[in-house]
Amino acid sequence: MSAVLEVSNLRKSFGGITAVDGVSFTVREGEILGIIGPNGSGKSTLFNCVLGQLLPNGGEVRIDGKLTTGMRPCDLNRLGVSRTFQLLQVFPQLSVRDNLILAGQEHQGSMVSRLVGRADAGLGGAADRMMEFFALSHLADEPAGALSYGQQKLLDAAMAFMAGPRLVLLDEPAGPHSSSSSTRWNSSWRCARACWCWQKDASSPQAHRTIFAATHRDRRVSGAHRMTAAEPLLVLDRVVAGYGKMTILNGTTVRVRRRAITTVIGPNGAGKSTMFKAIFGLLPVRSGMVAVDGRNITNFSPRQLLDLGVVYIPQGRNIFPELSVRHNLELGGVATPDQAGLAGRLDAIMQRFAMLREKADAQASTLSGGQQKILEVARGLLLDPKLILIDEPSIGLSPLMVQEVFAILERLRDNGVTILLIEQNAKQALQISDYGLVLEQGQTRIEDTAPNILADPRIAQLFLGGGLAAPEHVS
Repeated sequence: MSAVLEVSNLRKSFGGITAVDGVSFTVREGEILGIIGPNGSGKSTLFNCVLGQLLPNGGEVRIDGKLTTGMRPCDLNRLGVSRTFQLLQVFPQLSVRDNLILAGQEHQGSMVSRLVGRADAGLGGAADRMMEFFALSHLADEPAGALSYGQQKLLDAAMAFMAGPRLVLLDEPAGPHSSSSSTRWNSSWRCARACWCWQKDASSPQAHRTIFAATHRDRRVSGAHRMTAAEPLLVLDRVVAGYGKMTILNGTTVRVRRRAITTVIGPNGAGKSTMFKAIFGLLPVRSGMVAVDGRNITNFSPRQLLDLGVVYIPQGRNIFPELSVRHNLELGGVATPDQAGLAGRLDAIMQRFAMLREKADAQASTLSGGQQKILEVARGLLLDPKLILIDEPSIGLSPLMVQEVFAILERLRDNGVTILLIEQNAKQALQISDYGLVLEQGQTRIEDTAPNILADPRIAQLFLGGGLAAPEHVS
């Protein structure tokens, strides 16, 4: 097999910090190569050097034998190189079909020819075929922003494949997915002639070869889950919510107990993130009630909820990258009504998180993914919350950093904070939780203690087959 991508002695430094130090490898035609490693090992920097988003300090990159070191991403795209991103790059207001058509237009000649050509540049049929391949046909006319995170991940991938690329670079393609979605992903990877991906999970069976080694140690969990009082802090009573004509939450009823961690699990599209947005006032509740501490807070604004001690930490990275760690924290305190006590709470946060104290004057963009997530949690704590909603905290993190973030959540619970958690890494999340609930098709199917959830054979069926119904066959 001929070489599609050749990387030779690639080096990249930022000031006195060496991020990539003499990396060499080859990706051959028709091959899948996995690159793994902990946060800070240089994976993203390597990716961006190959893609022309960073200029390396030394070494070479060749595609099909052609020297492409430092070539612009748009020029690499025209050579048949495509990519996905760890953080989603879809157009939320456009339909799924229009996202795909837009992604393919770059490969349809010059700007002038596209302006005078057919409205969809002849890409409508290709978009339909791609939607069928990625199991998105039933969502063709839905806005991309209304899809679940897993469905948006599939759309992101479909957009990368629209031009029939020769080389595809996939950034965290399988996280966070349920097992059924991951099965679809494993099947989808095969449609590329050559595919290079990096994964936080070293166990991906689809990689023909793997370079780098991920550090790992087992998380030791006692198995004892602290039971708490039955009185709920947060109540959802027959809540209905959705996007446009699409109803996602269909009479969802939930009781979240005080001073406990409750993990929400379920297949992609079940309504987990939609539930968080409805609680936090980011999505209108059409009917039903949301209450905190016995007070009806249905359709309260996010600012009103912050004043009541409810904090929402969404999935992805939500920091100000060009500002320092300290300034990120200070901005988090702008919304607090107790400005007089802010300085004291900021000092307490710095004492609690040694890493943030040590990097207080560093730009937030220089932190690893796990450190950025800790910064987000710390920023939320400045408001002295009684309830934290945190959505997929382990996205993009190494196993060691996942353990550290989960340990922080346990300590917060032990200090009296109520935590509602969405996490596709269900087993590990339930091991630190007091309670668990399973959503499917916008309704609560199972609500029980975390040990009972872990022992329930229906949960295994949920994550092996994608739902409580019979598993979907993926060919």
